[in-house]
Amino acid sequence: MIKNTPPFYTVVTPVWNRERFIERCIHSVLSQTFEDFEYIIVDDFSTDGTSDIVKKIKDDRIKLIQHKENMGVCAARNTGTEAATGQWILTLDSDWMLDPNALEKLYAVIQSVSDDVGVVGAMIRTDMGVKWPGAVPPQVPMNLVELMRWKEACHCGGATDYLQCRRKIIFKEFHWPTKRVLEGRIHWEIAQKWKTYVIDEILATQYLSVENSISRTRSLSVYKKRALFAKERFGYEVETIEIFGGLLQTHAPSIYRARLFDAVYWSFLAGKRSIGYRYWRKLYYIQPSKLKSYGLLISGLIGPSFMVIANYLRSLLSKINL
Repeated sequence: MIKNTPPFYTVVTPVWNRERFIERCIHSVLSQTFEDFEYIIVDDFSTDGTSDIVKKIKDDRIKLIQHKENMGVCAARNTGTEAATGQWILTLDSDWMLDPNALEKLYAVIQSVSDDVGVVGAMIRTDMGVKWPGAVPPQVPMNLVELMRWKEACHCGGATDYLQCRRKIIFKEFHWPTKRVLEGRIHWEIAQKWKTYVIDEILATQYLSVENSISRTRSLSVYKKRALFAKERFGYEVETIEIFGGLLQTHAPSIYRARLFDAVYWSFLAGKRSIGYRYWRKLYYIQPSKLKSYGLLISGLIGPSFMVIANYLRSLLSKINL
């Protein structure tokens, strides 16, 4: 029988050069106890056998979209979201794996929340067995300020990633950034209009040991790649500070400091010395004794090429605990 109604969920997985791991992620979705979903996989111009592996898995719920050039993870999420037909969209990165009852558990939560809740989520574990995020959610729908406060509590205990499912209608107004940036600001933008409800239950696993993660890998090639898209990234970081800096400084000071540091880092890496110095001064007034900020200032004033080498050397020293 051909189904004429849209699915309840669309699961979106962006992927790039993950031929060793993508099958694990896919099978975690296809084995869900709740079966009313479509699964969109966006291959962000992989140069290995990732797409071939996806094509070999025969399931009518899978739709593979292939980018003709590498555009970055957020752009891939945006492609998948625009193609989605489900009522709710769950974004699942390729180094994650859903528990078998994840969609079923989230469905029960969705049925219980009010219409002003646009984001429903759950906790995750790492492949090392650590529960993330590092603080228990308040178990009530959170507005923007409450979300900031919870993420501030999480920030000191590790990463703030959690399993997130959003109403499709949200993306009529908000869109994943299509530049090579991270997605932090879109969470705050959505939270200005929609509440977030996160349950204190683990429903997914994140594997931290996978290769080619630009946020975790510390190779010289990765640092060089960062420099190539620094001009896109610095503007996004600066705009985030200008829009949400006041609220973050009040309700999530450690996240505010991290965002300031990123604004400084990416401004200097983009060759924007005056902008980088301006935000460095704000960072200095908050943390005047941090040696790391002085190192960032010196390398940033020397220039982007020096920053690439300095960051790489620092990562090598950290590995051998010098």
